[in-house]
Amino acid sequence: MKTILLPLNKEENDNLAIQAGLDIARRLKTHVTFLLSRPEFDGVPLYAHSVTASGYVALMNDLKSASEQREIGVRKWLIEGGIKAETEADADGKSMIDAQASFVVVIGHDDDVVRQFAAVHDAIVFSRPSHNSGNLEVSSLIKGALEYSGRPILLMTGIPRRDFGGTIAVAWNGSTEGARAVFMADHNYK
Repeated sequence: MKTILLPLNKEENDNLAIQAGLDIARRLKTHVTFLLSRPEFDGVPLYAHSVTASGYVALMNDLKSASEQREIGVRKWLIEGGIKAETEADADGKSMIDAQASFVVVIGHDDDVVRQFAAVHDAIVFSRPSHNSGNLEVSSLIKGALEYSGRPILLMTGIPRRDFGGTIAVAWNGSTEGARAVFMADHNYK
């Protein structure tokens, strides 16, 4: 396994996902791509006859500002995790690249962006704060990444333990149901 994709899909989980992703990169001696997709605010339609149009500009500015602040926070956590601030950046300054990890910001919808990036990585890791955080329904993001890329997916809770390599349960029959069944079986075993 040479490359792992770790989409930053939950803002409240960004710091934990970055710590866990960097830990995996070091242990497995692989490259992790942290992917942050940001909405395209210029593409949101405005209908002049709408009653809510009065606060549209302020709302879009607030959303854009929150998105930019999230990106700044992610960059800070990556630097704290050991990724050098002086790393190579692409032309628009959106990417951080290091031998161990890279950070890529892409404008677009989460599902589409993750599917495209998943196709060129060996595995995809989704991070959750704990095994009981939120519901365990297979999200459209996970399902799309699995079906489109055909790559294995690891649902990770917290920072991996020392026996990380011996505790991963992988189901690979091409179905999200199989992967979920093994994940739940492993979860119930512990």
